[in-house]
Amino acid sequence: MAIARVTILDFADEESKRHNLGLYKQRWQEVFPNMQMNMIISTGPTSFLSISVYENNQEAEANMEARTRLHGDFTNIKDDFFYKGDIQMFFQSDNFQKLKLKKLDDTGQ
Repeated sequence: MAIARVTILDFADEESKRHNLGLYKQRWQEVFPNMQMNMIISTGPTSFLSISVYENNQEAEANMEARTRLHGDFTNIKDDFFYKGDIQMFFQSDNFQKLKLKKLDDTGQ
């Protein structure tokens, strides 16, 4: 069954958030090679929420060591926690492509 991990990160200031998102963009492929989907949502000037999807629980657990190292390299973290669970329902509109969201793997950034 597909698994989602929802991570909440809050930083001391806006610059720390920008810096750490840049670090994530640089290293996401090495840290999360088995991740099927990820969406990062800015929830405030110093915080974001990340939703990651994996094929199953084993795949979700496979990157925990690398994820912990990445978060250890983040600076000025005020709060860092996550929830994980089975995906019960999913919807994606046929019009989703119209949003023209920039994909990291398309731009290399």
